[in-house]
Amino acid sequence: MKKIIFKEIQEGNDKIGLELDYTENFTILLPKYYISNEKINELNSFNNKIDDNTKNKIKKLFKAWDIYQKRNKSMLGAKFNNNKGIYDLNTSFELIKDFIEQDLYIEQEDAIKITNTGKMNFKKTINHCNPLYTKQGPVYLDYITNIKKPNDQNFIRLTQITILNEISKDFGWIIGFNYNFQIAEKIKLNKRTVQTLTEKLDKAYNTRKIHLLNLLIKYINNKSNDLMIGKKLFVGMANHFWEDMINYVIGNVSKADLKKFFYVKHYYVENDSIHALPPLMPDSIYKDPANIVVIDSKYYVNNYLPDNDDINKQYIYFLKTLLKFKHYENFGNCFILPTDEESHVSNKEVKFDIDTNANQFTIKLIYANVNEIIEFYTSNKKNQELINSLITAN
Repeated sequence: MKKIIFKEIQEGNDKIGLELDYTENFTILLPKYYISNEKINELNSFNNKIDDNTKNKIKKLFKAWDIYQKRNKSMLGAKFNNNKGIYDLNTSFELIKDFIEQDLYIEQEDAIKITNTGKMNFKKTINHCNPLYTKQGPVYLDYITNIKKPNDQNFIRLTQITILNEISKDFGWIIGFNYNFQIAEKIKLNKRTVQTLTEKLDKAYNTRKIHLLNLLIKYINNKSNDLMIGKKLFVGMANHFWEDMINYVIGNVSKADLKKFFYVKHYYVENDSIHALPPLMPDSIYKDPANIVVIDSKYYVNNYLPDNDDINKQYIYFLKTLLKFKHYENFGNCFILPTDEESHVSNKEVKFDIDTNANQFTIKLIYANVNEIIEFYTSNKKNQELINSLITAN
């Protein structure tokens, strides 16, 4: 039986997800503060019993990871996966969903041919062909016959089973997808299999078949490389996951509008030569008819606070906002950090020792409860209470 180890990620640049060592360990890399330290120590003790509440929390975390990857599809390409070591959890979930809704694959396609030779298929001919009417009745100059079509069911079904068994073995068992289909032969998940599936996809017209073939091909192409000791199934960086959740739960300005209105571009200029530096853009913006708040989501834990670089960039974002939206009544600027406490506005804030409106340029520190944010994220809802706190604080 696999031993499950729970581990909190301390640094934003570290990856969240799973590490599998089939000889003994199955490690879940959790966002900080999602499960308390006391509970983690209890779960990692020798008896390693997982209660129902923890199981439900793990299922919810997997759902949040799936949503995160759906919202950031550019991170799921095979090239990105190979370079960054990201596991395509979203495609695995789609394959599970396809199986639950439609079961193992059964060939639904049939081949017909319009011709004037061979044995007529009367029903299809009457329904689909136009006859020539004579005094003796309708005459079908062209009619439909059946032709033999290679049956794709066996190969597609075996590939589907091979992949579902792998998903179940990797992580499915911990979220309730605990299947072990018995098959005579296991399909090798390699480029040759992708080529065969692609050939079948090119000739397919049944909607379910096309969808399943696309998923199977994508799974194999994006398949993370197996290591000698197991697998590393990372779903993303801890800081990017936190930023996306805050942007979804609190922010309300699209990425396209962030780029259009809040991009900060800067250059080196020498005579007529311009050398552009990578542009800067805030993580999130909350905007309503009266208020506009610049948000920077920071995965800083253990009482660590944003540093000079963070503060300077946030100051630049705020200047750009002031210049672009002069007609607004109220402006705000804040860092949002994770916590296991109740969501709250901190007594600490960033002040600037410069000749300007001190209150206007203050950067507030807001702590958001991790469980609360994941709950709103997976429920497709805005955290209005936290939004109100954010507006009031500024």
